[in-house]
Amino acid sequence: MESQTETGVKTVIDWANQTDGLQDDDIFIIADVDEVMSREALHRLQWCGMAADVISGSLWVPMGNLNLALKPYFPVKDNPHRFAMPTIYGWKSISSKQFDGKRLFNVGSTGKFVTGGLHMTNPAFLPTALLKELTATEDDFYSGFINTDYLMSMSEESFAEEQDRLYNLEYQQCFREMSDKVEIAKDVDQKLPWFLECNKVSSKWDKSS
Repeated sequence: MESQTETGVKTVIDWANQTDGLQDDDIFIIADVDEVMSREALHRLQWCGMAADVISGSLWVPMGNLNLALKPYFPVKDNPHRFAMPTIYGWKSISSKQFDGKRLFNVGSTGKFVTGGLHMTNPAFLPTALLKELTATEDDFYSGFINTDYLMSMSEESFAEEQDRLYNLEYQQCFREMSDKVEIAKDVDQKLPWFLECNKVSSKWDKSS
């Protein structure tokens, strides 16, 4: 994943240098694809001045279960349930080579961040989880191994049971222990991106999905 990020940053820098496509007061956001900033946060970045050359986003992390709020390893200052990502740069700080444009995990602790959005990590829908396991895009968590013989023999009841286990983090107890119920996480805005709000994942298996 780090090499993918480095390639993406280098591509943007090379393009900007060759075309003058970015100005000093433009904003560069480096994020994983599941780090979704809210529309309101992006509007604030567009119309308000940044508090520093580099700041962070501030994302709610439900780990796929919208009833939970994870306490991430890298929270923003005074917001224990908000992940300090993405990293947000003023383009001048990159073009001047003050920063290299990579993801920084310590920016949120300075108190310079913009709130709003969702870290959509950890798939909560069983077919999506199976695909992520098979592709093994994250070596630390996914092995790429699935018992296909067992998978093909599963009943509808077995799929329903596995869906409930997945949604309720039964296979990831460490993340359950690091989470609070969302209603007591006062630093979390439970507003969802529009595309998730109209397609909320339920822990109840629906064979028509």
